[in-house]
Amino acid sequence: MRYLSSYPINNLSSGRQEAAATMEILLPPKRNRVSESAVENLRISTPGGYEGPWDPTITPYMVEPMDCLTQRDLEAVAFAGIAQSGKTNGLVEGWMVYSVIDSPADMMVVHVTQDDARTFSRDRVDRAIEASPELRARLSKGGNDDNVFDKLFRAGNRVRIGWPTPGKFRGKNIPRVAMTDYDGYPPDVGGEGGAWVLAKKRTTSFMSGGMTLAESSPGFEITDTDWKPSTEHEAPPCDGILALYNSGDRRRWYWTCGHCDELFEAFSWPEHPKSILHWDTSIEDPEIAGQTAHVICPHCGVVIDESKKASMNRAGKWLAENWRTGNPRTSKTASFWMFGVAAAFQSWSSLVSNYLKAKQVEQVTGNWRTLKATLNVDWGVPYAAPQTAVAADPDVYEARAEQASKRRIWGDVRFLTMAIDQQKHRFVVQVLGWGPDGERWVVDRFNVTESDRLGEDGKPLRIEPFTHAEDWSQLDRIIDRQYQTDDGAVLEPRMVVIDSGGMDSATENAYAYWRRLHRLGRAERVMLIKGGSNRNAPRYERSRPEAKRSGVPLYILNVDQLKDEVDRSLSREGPGAGYIHFPNWLGPWFYKELTAEVRTPAGWRRRNKQQGNEALDLLVYNLAAYLVLNGEFIDWKKPPSWARPLSEQAGAREDEYSSFAAIGRKMNS
Repeated sequence: MRYLSSYPINNLSSGRQEAAATMEILLPPKRNRVSESAVENLRISTPGGYEGPWDPTITPYMVEPMDCLTQRDLEAVAFAGIAQSGKTNGLVEGWMVYSVIDSPADMMVVHVTQDDARTFSRDRVDRAIEASPELRARLSKGGNDDNVFDKLFRAGNRVRIGWPTPGKFRGKNIPRVAMTDYDGYPPDVGGEGGAWVLAKKRTTSFMSGGMTLAESSPGFEITDTDWKPSTEHEAPPCDGILALYNSGDRRRWYWTCGHCDELFEAFSWPEHPKSILHWDTSIEDPEIAGQTAHVICPHCGVVIDESKKASMNRAGKWLAENWRTGNPRTSKTASFWMFGVAAAFQSWSSLVSNYLKAKQVEQVTGNWRTLKATLNVDWGVPYAAPQTAVAADPDVYEARAEQASKRRIWGDVRFLTMAIDQQKHRFVVQVLGWGPDGERWVVDRFNVTESDRLGEDGKPLRIEPFTHAEDWSQLDRIIDRQYQTDDGAVLEPRMVVIDSGGMDSATENAYAYWRRLHRLGRAERVMLIKGGSNRNAPRYERSRPEAKRSGVPLYILNVDQLKDEVDRSLSREGPGAGYIHFPNWLGPWFYKELTAEVRTPAGWRRRNKQQGNEALDLLVYNLAAYLVLNGEFIDWKKPPSWARPLSEQAGAREDEYSSFAAIGRKMNS
């Protein structure tokens, strides 16, 4: 027995390998730590990247979290950190190697989706097995024992690879569960609760031998932007991995200054007063500013170059909350939060340049999606969504209205978009003119209220879009409406966006209308939209299931994010990129609609249910049309023919419409 446990199986002949592998089932578990097992047996295989053994000197901050996975006094490990920090290699793959070779036991690895689980199995698990002779020798040779989502090993233990659905957790007792990219999971798994609770239930029956792991970059927004930490290591109020971190012992990574020998936290958070990462803020170019990135010791003020990062990491240590008092916080969950400044595979210059580029995008377009992503995956910190604690004053917007002719194109408009909202007894129409860099002008706003149906008195009945499909024909003349400048130039809307949501048969009526336009060859510039419920979804995306079901191209909008962008544009001072101009013929009712909602931690909400919000919604729908037209990517020094100054467009109108038809066909295909 001692001979078999000390001599590598792959050094034996094939016959003796079979016998040795079978007899190893009888051996007691090794006393290796997870990090030691990874050093001995985990081989990283990344085509085009690193090929070789797992090296703890590259990511020394992973050793302690890995070794916590075998501590009998712990029930769980939660690790919050940036992408590409080595956390999945160490925690998930390292633990898998340990569970196969040193202490055979069943293990489940849970990824975000079925496709992600399949990719993880093929690109990580299979490559690790292929690259490691020890792992490969322990894989069962049965014909059905090596599947994408299920790996059986000769000791009888399995590694299952799944995704968060009730069926993956229900009825299974598994001593070791690893959840990767945890913040991508649904908050509620099939109505049965959060994945963390469901996973821990699977390991409960194994008592001190059970362990649950969750690792992720922070992905959820801060729910209270007025929050102030009550303790040194407390994370902001967030769902997901940071909530798990707060429930644990709250360990953070510390460095030692080579100049004053004092410990300080490797803490980096843009614009945070405690951040140790700095750069020359007088430089506007993000790439050049990134090259000035440096760390300043908070104790002695010495400037530390990035060349010292590797050595500081090798000497670094994890310290739990209250470590300074000698009475560190204790918990059954070992929780870790690591920031981007310490990550082995993320340079300080890229941290800074990526952040500054994302800030520029947010400031110009109002789109905070890129900023949130770089804060989450590069810096390892949560994003605080913009909020309006007090509703905007409608009088402020009305006071900035400008002189303009009613229903005329004005300002530096290059093209038009039209948005149509359906209400119980009317269609509400709002037309915007778009200029360079997203500057926009309200060109028209009106209601369509009369149907072709006649009452007993012979007068037209009011429109009822929700219940009368025939009333939608009133939009035929609307979508073809043309607008003139004071100089006589003429434009029609380049894209028309129609809301398809509502009560009764609103959606089906909208679909029927689009199908009729399609049969008539008039649907190329008409887009149906619907507000989505997933706040982490893209700004807009085409619904493939709905297109398959109904044959109608429906676009789902992330309404909260688009309202954030509109709100940012409304907050701009003076004309320029993103600014919204209002004509002076609009009444006070318009500005009341515009300010009917406030931004809360849960998203945009009406402050008064009786007050309509159509002006705000229609700005959002027009913004969606602008995005689908790729307006934010126009090079305004060399714009396409349809986005040139109107004086130059007259001779290019034929090219304009042929180009537009191509966009429409692509959009509706």
